[in-house]
Amino acid sequence: MRDRVFLDTNIIIYLYSIDEDDKRDISCKFVNSTDCITNIQAMNEASNVWFRKQNLGKIKITKP
Repeated sequence: MRDRVFLDTNIIIYLYSIDEDDKRDISCKFVNSTDCITNIQAMNEASNVWFRKQNLGKIKITKP
């Protein structure tokens, strides 16, 4: 059994990064190779960044 790994807000944001390909690729590999968990606070923080700072819409966020 693999250990669970907590996803920080930055990792979640990097999963959908448009500008930083390296960070996106590393985040995707990490998430796919571990048993990840997160919490609602990290998701709220990521949503705030996507909506307010990166101007991403709901469709872009839900489709990696």
